[in-house]
Amino acid sequence: MESNLKDKPTTMIKDSILTKKLKFEKLISVISSQFVGNYDLDIVINESLAKMGEFTNASRVFIFIFDTEKEYMKNTHEWCNKNIDSHINDYTHLSLQDFPWVINQFSKAKPIIINDISDLPSEAKKIKNLLMNQGVKSNLTIPLHIHGDIGGFIGFDDDLKPRNWLDEDLNLLQISSRIIGNALERKFSEEKLKESEENFREITEQSFMGICIIQDSIIKYVNNTITLILGYSEKEIKEWSMKEFLNVIHPEDRALAIKRLSHRQKRLIDEKLDTVYRIFTKNGEIKWMDIYSKIIQYQGKDAILATLIDVTERKKAEQKLKESEEKYRSILENINEGYFEVDLEGNFIFFNDALCKSSGYSREELLNKSYSRVFDEETKERVFRVYNDLYKKGEGFALIEYQILKKNGMRTYYESSVYLRSDPNGEIIGFKGFVRDISERKKAEALRKKFSQELEKEVELRTKELKVALDHQKLYLDQILKASNFKTEFLATMSHELRTPLNAIIGFTDLLLEEVYGQLNLGQLEFIKDIEESSKHLLDM
Repeated sequence: MESNLKDKPTTMIKDSILTKKLKFEKLISVISSQFVGNYDLDIVINESLAKMGEFTNASRVFIFIFDTEKEYMKNTHEWCNKNIDSHINDYTHLSLQDFPWVINQFSKAKPIIINDISDLPSEAKKIKNLLMNQGVKSNLTIPLHIHGDIGGFIGFDDDLKPRNWLDEDLNLLQISSRIIGNALERKFSEEKLKESEENFREITEQSFMGICIIQDSIIKYVNNTITLILGYSEKEIKEWSMKEFLNVIHPEDRALAIKRLSHRQKRLIDEKLDTVYRIFTKNGEIKWMDIYSKIIQYQGKDAILATLIDVTERKKAEQKLKESEEKYRSILENINEGYFEVDLEGNFIFFNDALCKSSGYSREELLNKSYSRVFDEETKERVFRVYNDLYKKGEGFALIEYQILKKNGMRTYYESSVYLRSDPNGEIIGFKGFVRDISERKKAEALRKKFSQELEKEVELRTKELKVALDHQKLYLDQILKASNFKTEFLATMSHELRTPLNAIIGFTDLLLEEVYGQLNLGQLEFIKDIEESSKHLLDM
């Protein structure tokens, strides 16, 4: 389960990047397709500017056109985001001579990238003051080339804050300027129609999307990307009948494709269609295609413009993610711990059976209901603070203990680990976590605390008793020591008192045995020897 949880964010990031790239390519395809055939140029340009502004989240998207003498310029087209002021009526007759720095930048074929208007150099004082007076904080502008010469410019404004313009913003302007510039050429000169179609072909040939045009059930045009996707040559594809073309689509998707194509040809569907089909390549491989189609004017007649984007890798990733999610959900449903997911409002959007069993509430009683219904007021506030702090940090997790009110009215201790939930784009959309019933642990902790307190009291009592016993023992030892010293002194005194007379007895006995005072008979000698042995024995003792 940990592996699945770690892999999921990486998959989300990759999918988000791919999705953004696909949106960018699709936007270019939509914009370019609008300029093919007969159309109202001003309407198409305004629609394109709106799509560009929504994609980049710009405050304003604008086009300025120079007059034929290149003396004045006029704001001809403009799209504004919500709550953003329009300036199109303010710029109807501006002299090019007042903006030499701008013209100089364009003459060097350089885009004007102004991340912060206040950073403009002193030589751009005129344009700086103009933009600042209009409340513009940041600007990105590139020239519009018409008939091979600079005929105006197209750009983005940001009135909210300075911003670092992205490469994709610049790419969008560059591609759009080519498309719109070509369309303006067509407006200015119908003779340039053929050249405009060639530019469209150039753009489509550079796209990683497959592009084809179908007219009167005949494939009129395919770009190189389609041949790479399908594995067939351009000649082979153009020779297909409609039946052969439809046979490339997977049998399970074919009926829907035929129905959509028929309705499209009969103009029964006005809106643009965007559907995912499975197709067979020449070598039998199955690929997923995001197919977008609309009716256009091609060489003066209705035709179907279709774009194909290979989304096979995305589909594989989605399938793996789905399998991972299903496995993940299955694991969660079978664990003993409660698991939950809530939105940013705190409403349950998913939970497992363990949570229901633990709390006593049914799925119907919890689903789409606020988690706070099981808390008292103090706990609600504490849990909210934890969730709010986690949301502000934008990462990590929190561990929290609280009591809930079970359905049967009992209060139970729980421990919950809480993590953030994010969508594939990394936006925080709620919280998730595991819930554990820690009532038994709380009881054990209470018992341990009680036991510890009683043990401390018992130890204190025993310590006092031991101190008393040790005091008595010390008294006994002192008395024994005194007795021992008395005995030693007594024995030393006795030894001294006995040795003195014994030495005299032994000394006089030796003199008698040596018959210093006269000869002894046998009886006397025997008695004297007994006295000597007894005296020596007593002395040894």
